[in-house]
Amino acid sequence: MLNNAGTNIGHSSAHILGSKYHIVHGEAVAYALPGVLKLVGPILPKKVREIGQIIGAQYPEDAPESQTTDIAIHTYKDFRDNILGLHPFSDYKIQQDDVVSNADDVLHEQFAGNTPGNLNLEKVTSFLNEFGKQ
Repeated sequence: MLNNAGTNIGHSSAHILGSKYHIVHGEAVAYALPGVLKLVGPILPKKVREIGQIIGAQYPEDAPESQTTDIAIHTYKDFRDNILGLHPFSDYKIQQDDVVSNADDVLHEQFAGNTPGNLNLEKVTSFLNEFGKQ
């Protein structure tokens, strides 16, 4: 049932990191979303642009897809941190190297395979390097 709900690597990382480091699932997904947008932006640029528009992103008329992805990520982080007021990931006192050390587990978590594109260890490692960054 959940495979039909659009779960992806964001949920996979929330499952793995949340259970290991006691991060609330919704917060973990919120910390993961910028990395998800960066990962899928080249594959689903229209969808990433729409997500940004929903939360108020303003795009230059002829902005290239890479720029619209960056704008969507920036707008989301502002929304998450300043409008919703989610506390910084640094409050958990988890080192980024520790987060990244879970790349293989995240890659093989059941919902990661729902992520558009072909995931591999390098992409998941890069994704986890973005996890929780402001």
